[in-house]
Amino acid sequence: TFTTVPTEVNAGQEFTVQVQLRDGNDDLVTADNVTVTLALATSPTPPAGGELNGTLTANTVDGVATFSGLSFNADGTYALRATATGYSPATSSVIVVENAFPVYT
Repeated sequence: TFTTVPTEVNAGQEFTVQVQLRDGNDDLVTADNVTVTLALATSPTPPAGGELNGTLTANTVDGVATFSGLSFNADGTYALRATATGYSPATSSVIVVENAFPVYT
């Protein structure tokens, strides 16, 4: 389960997400050193060429994996998917990525 996810970030802006391990009853599993991997979710469809940058694996501490220094390289709408062996995958809420610089017309 994602517990910390931004709703909006600028392209290239670093952000942090946290993922909790949950059992079949949705209770927190306080395991250490479980490797959690992040990737782009397929829904919504990421923009063409859109990438998630940063360290995409983290080990849990008391059942929580923290990913710092993440960023997206392109504007668009994204969601993240977290996986860990022996646990059901989790998909984040939607993250809207906008250009870091204002556009004047």
